[in-house]
Amino acid sequence: MDCFVRAIGGEKRNVRVQGPFGEEIESFYGVVKGDTAVVEMAAAAGLPLACGKRDPGKASTYGVGQLIAHAVRSGCRSMDKNRCSTDTYSSPMAFASSSALTRTLFRSLLT
Repeated sequence: MDCFVRAIGGEKRNVRVQGPFGEEIESFYGVVKGDTAVVEMAAAAGLPLACGKRDPGKASTYGVGQLIAHAVRSGCRSMDKNRCSTDTYSSPMAFASSSALTRTLFRSLLT
C-alpha cells in the first residue's frame, strides 16, 4: 500500500486502532486524489499482528472499521476498491461478501 500511495502522489495517515485481539496498535491507511481512502485490511487485522496467536474465534477485524471510520471523519468520500485482490481470500465468494460489507459500512458512515 505504501508504494502504491506514494507512486500516485498520495499520503499515508497513521492511526491508533484495535488490533486483531483487542490490543491498541499503530496502523495506517492512504489517501489519494484528495478524498479517496486506500485501506489495507492487513494493517489492522493481518496475520503478522497476531503475534503467534492462532485463535480465529477470538480475532476481530474491528480495527479495519476504525480505519474506515477515521478516513470518513477526515474527509474521504470514496474507497479505492479496485486495488483489492481475490488472492487474499479463500474464495471469490469470501472476497465478494467482504467487499460488499466494506462498501455498506463506508456508505453508512457517510450518511
